[in-house]
Amino acid sequence: MKLISIKLHSILDYIFGIILILSPWIFMFNKDISDAGSPIILGIFVIAYSLLTNYNYSLFKVIPFRFNLVLDISCGFVLAISPWILNFEDVVYAPHVFLGAVQILLALNTNRDPRFSKLQIPG
Repeated sequence: MKLISIKLHSILDYIFGIILILSPWIFMFNKDISDAGSPIILGIFVIAYSLLTNYNYSLFKVIPFRFNLVLDISCGFVLAISPWILNFEDVVYAPHVFLGAVQILLALNTNRDPRFSKLQIPG
């Protein structure tokens, strides 16, 4: 059973984008641009495509919600493997893998049916 509504997902996308941008300071790996850059860039990208997605809290409803979920899963995967792609796995990799997995799980546990109303935030 998918527990996250589209409305809640639209809020979580922005929160997650901010967490990604701040993660180098939250997890204390802000010393080098190679390891800190990937979550910052992906966080900006998450916020950018969230502003363009056809759901509750976006400015321009251009991207279909299902494509947003594809982007979420793709970004989560790229984030999780970025330490090995960018060759900084000997410095830090756990936050990237953890946050990538969280982003994928959020997307996979979101109900794509707009009539779904469980766990919606009032307002």
